[in-house]
Amino acid sequence: MLLRADIHALWNLGMITVNPDTGKVMIAEEVLRSCFELEGIAPATPIAGFSHPSKEAHQPNFE
Repeated sequence: MLLRADIHALWNLGMITVNPDTGKVMIAEEVLRSCFELEGIAPATPIAGFSHPSKEAHQPNFE
């Protein structure tokens, strides 16, 4: 998944993740109190089905 540098840093810290079942963005409470408005949106996915991220790819960051 291609992310902006600031979003990627939060991803690496486990403060932003994607729910593997719904494909929606989930954000840690401490980040929600800031200016981010990503909670609950589904990121754009490639049209080709073989390019879609797998649920397994999101699982480690989701837990």
